[in-house]
Amino acid sequence: MESNIDIAISKGKKLLEGSSKGYIDVRYSTPEECMVTLRVIAPAIGEEMAGYTCMSPFSSSSSEYTVYRMTSNVIDLEHMDITYSEMDSYSGQIKVATGKKHGCGVRKWKNGTMYKGEWVDGDKEGHGTQIWGYCTEWAGDQYVGQWLNGLMHGKGIYTCKNGTTYEGDWRNNCMNGYGIRKWANEDIYEGYWDENNMSGLGTMYYTDGSSWHGTWKGSVQVMKLNKK
Repeated sequence: MESNIDIAISKGKKLLEGSSKGYIDVRYSTPEECMVTLRVIAPAIGEEMAGYTCMSPFSSSSSEYTVYRMTSNVIDLEHMDITYSEMDSYSGQIKVATGKKHGCGVRKWKNGTMYKGEWVDGDKEGHGTQIWGYCTEWAGDQYVGQWLNGLMHGKGIYTCKNGTTYEGDWRNNCMNGYGIRKWANEDIYEGYWDENNMSGLGTMYYTDGSSWHGTWKGSVQVMKLNKK
């Protein structure tokens, strides 16, 4: 017979399947009738969230998921509309105990930037959309995807105002991992990235019909390879 904790973990795994979220919190009742909150983390980001401040240092792991016991058994949320200054506001859930943005909400800055999505302890975390405002270097750009500790991190799509797009892996606000970038002139690169540079195996398709397949370093062609 499954225990309450096993049932809670199974429930968390099922809720994560097919979801864009990297983790989910579930609760279960102990034999002493205390409610405990567990954070079930998807395989892709399990290691990166190890030691996260709101989690117990103890964790149980499987080959697929990591499960942490939260240090706070109950997370009470409430909706608030907060005005920081003219054209600078937040509307959404906050954690009652700390007053920090937590859950789902919309943050608008007076420079025109807007973020709509998930928050954890005051940071953009989970899935969300950000559109950069008119008074920023990235005015008109948009990112839709995963966030961690306030940074673009995980899977996401970045669309520049000029039409250039990138869809793929992100790490700490940088294109990092596998991704596809399409420039406004319709050149396309499919392959690996490191700190915003084409790095590793990849293929560039040019608008004149030619292509280059091989290894890259710092966005420079290193060694041409024959495609199989």
